[in-house]
Amino acid sequence: MKKIFLIDDDPFVTTLYKARLQHEGFHVEASNDARDAIRQLEQFLPDLLVLDLHMPEVNGVELLRMLRASSNIRLRTLPVVILSSGHVRDLIDQVGPLGVQKIFVKMQCPPNTLIEGIKELLLNGSRMNLSLEAAAEATGEVSASNLPFLLQQFSDANNKQDMHNLLLEIYKAAWVRIRKGLRDEETSPRGKLSRALQKLIQDLYDNPEHITPSTKETVSKGLQKLGQFDEEVLSSEMALKNLLDDLD
Repeated sequence: MKKIFLIDDDPFVTTLYKARLQHEGFHVEASNDARDAIRQLEQFLPDLLVLDLHMPEVNGVELLRMLRASSNIRLRTLPVVILSSGHVRDLIDQVGPLGVQKIFVKMQCPPNTLIEGIKELLLNGSRMNLSLEAAAEATGEVSASNLPFLLQQFSDANNKQDMHNLLLEIYKAAWVRIRKGLRDEETSPRGKLSRALQKLIQDLYDNPEHITPSTKETVSKGLQKLGQFDEEVLSSEMALKNLLDDLD
């Protein structure tokens, strides 16, 4: 049974949608206090969060930033649906870089529309539209020193959700290297490899069913090779520096 967590400071909203979603067969919990919601989320670990942005004291944007900075990988990569008041463009500007799957405006979203959107995400295997590049920029880079450990975890993982979550962590840890390669010419070896890895990791993140032992190995070997390009550049820079020092 898929688990959904609702956060809205209006008890009427959470009561209404909790009842409707439970009727659809989901396990649903809700909170009207954003400050307390983090603790509840850590215990409940839902498959999806439905979040209001306009709440007193701690608003939805601040809460979403806390989730994306959480030490819990499930919360950092938790799929989020926004259900809030305001203009769509303003809502996208606020939370788009933080990785959300869908945005619904309250006044334009009857319960059936929200429920169908949630079912599409959770039951029909719909593509996750989180941009890995946006997520890496918005939530901060994971230290590249973590990359070997993350790749080993990814290689050993069997659960699709864990593999999906680890891909985001791997991308963030490798983001500096990939970003450098994307700045290279498309025909250069590092440029080609960076673009291929970016496309592969995004595809696997969007489609966890494509993750196989073979694609795991490809990701691992590709990122290791990308790291070697950095070492070669550093070695060349050091050689040039030593040469210049000798000339002084």
